[in-house]
Amino acid sequence: MLRVDGAVSAAKKDGMPALALTDLDNVFGLIKFYKSARGAGLKPVVGCDVFVTNDADRDRPYRLLLLCQSREGYLLLCDLLSRAYLTNQYRGRAECGASGSTRERAG
Repeated sequence: MLRVDGAVSAAKKDGMPALALTDLDNVFGLIKFYKSARGAGLKPVVGCDVFVTNDADRDRPYRLLLLCQSREGYLLLCDLLSRAYLTNQYRGRAECGASGSTRERAG
């Protein structure tokens, strides 16, 4: 398991200007990561690795890595994950619908 403070310290030591963190199907570690990275002078890049429903075989969902470019993107990601948990769970796994919102949005 990755420790946030250790990853931030290593990135700062290596002179990296930014560091990314993604969780699987949630953003539970995001707040601690964001505060730690900003406190160390790093640009935090946040995102989530989500399951996307495979209508042809529900036991083999697709995977998609989503990264946020802005606060709007973060809010859209939170909305997407909330809708997946509330309306589209399969065997305890929240899945984003492939045919869900098709609106193109920045963020």
